[in-house]
Amino acid sequence: MPDLFESLRRSLKPFFKWIPPFYREKIIYPYITYYTKPLKVPKPHVVVLELSNLCNLNCKICTRPDSDAPVGNMDVALAKDVIKKARDCGIQQLGFHTVGEPLLYPHLKEVLLFAKDVGFPIGISTNANLLTKEKADMLLALNINNIRVSLEGTGEIYNELREKGDFFTAIENIKYIHNKRVNDRSPRISLNYVLTKDSIKSIQDFQKNYAYLFDHITYCPLINQGCVKNPYVENNSVVLLTNDKYPCFNLWVNMYVTFNGEVSVCCVDYNHKLIVGNIQKDSLLNIWNSKQYQSYRRINREGRVNAIPYCKNCTMPVLLSKFYMKRIANRVNEECGTDIKILDSI
Repeated sequence: MPDLFESLRRSLKPFFKWIPPFYREKIIYPYITYYTKPLKVPKPHVVVLELSNLCNLNCKICTRPDSDAPVGNMDVALAKDVIKKARDCGIQQLGFHTVGEPLLYPHLKEVLLFAKDVGFPIGISTNANLLTKEKADMLLALNINNIRVSLEGTGEIYNELREKGDFFTAIENIKYIHNKRVNDRSPRISLNYVLTKDSIKSIQDFQKNYAYLFDHITYCPLINQGCVKNPYVENNSVVLLTNDKYPCFNLWVNMYVTFNGEVSVCCVDYNHKLIVGNIQKDSLLNIWNSKQYQSYRRINREGRVNAIPYCKNCTMPVLLSKFYMKRIANRVNEECGTDIKILDSI
């Protein structure tokens, strides 16, 4: 029997477009768009494997360095087992990145090749500082589909934020793979440009000198992730977002498997506090629709985000609001004389 809330959402959807944008974004979303989602979902859209939660950088915007979770690399046999289970469940997409740097994973080539052989498109998200010629050639030989990179400003602005990183090393590594790929779309090189009070000063420099290296660029505001109120985020956000009602879309879309086989409901569960099962002890779909998973969906759907300690300070769900993204875009464009879109949402 279809979920009552989902049926209601579908019946009202044709009328949403007649509602003024302000009310649509402040009331209809999230009170209808996500608060009417079903508690049971047939399967996740994406299964994300935390191949490693180790990282070569110590970024000011990241709470990973303060994590008290165990650290390590996923066993190759476990990675292959998760990939097979995902395929058998009809999952269409895999991810290979959570809070660590996948290029540190010693068995990356073997795991990516296995995923490709069983029919998955393959891609990674990297800070590009370790994207050496040897590793770039390996990814090109695998015919990887997508490489996603994150940058926060150019030159010293980037170096100041990403401790142990070097902007020009990352750029030279990206240039190498950009120039050596067989055509201008394979692999697709995408960028997440994080907007801070400092990085917005580099937008024009970036667009003039480096934007050509990327097939797609997403401008994303700096936000708090998880329960931690990061002091750097608090002091350097372009617009400091808060969240007391927006539900997290990840609960209905993505499943995250940590390096030791535990399943978390959160993409930035740095401390492994939102574990709902273990892929080595239960099936993927049993965990996905377990009572615990459904309870997290219900709490979010009812607008009680603050009832989950690890979620109450997280502003990631607000990023789907066109109302707030337009607000941020207007401020950035006014300050920098640019004409950018935030998260492609306006």
